[in-house]
Amino acid sequence: MSLLEADLKYIWHPAQQMKDAEVFPPVVIDHGKGCYLYDTEGKEYIDIISSWWCNLLGHCNDEINDAIKDQLDQLEHVIFANFSHRPAIELCQALLPLLPKGLTHFNFTDNGSSSVECA
Repeated sequence: MSLLEADLKYIWHPAQQMKDAEVFPPVVIDHGKGCYLYDTEGKEYIDIISSWWCNLLGHCNDEINDAIKDQLDQLEHVIFANFSHRPAIELCQALLPLLPKGLTHFNFTDNGSSSVECA
């Protein structure tokens, strides 16, 4: 079974009616670099939607990937319930001068809904 056949058999895609796949089958992406995506046939696409706004700085950005890899070797995650870590503290220290006077604390959330709820 090809990747496309397996996709059509197992995956429901958001923002697409299943019937649409008969005319516009999913494009199976193999890799990305910068603002480009490449399918399994080597065809190049400009990712003008930035993978739904998640890759605003491009795919496989060397500087970002290196920073992520370095962080993974130290600590991938820690719960904030009475725990903390250096990158969070340093981020707060870097952001503090950018805030309006009187705002002095930060609350980290993992999505927009939680951010709105906390606000």
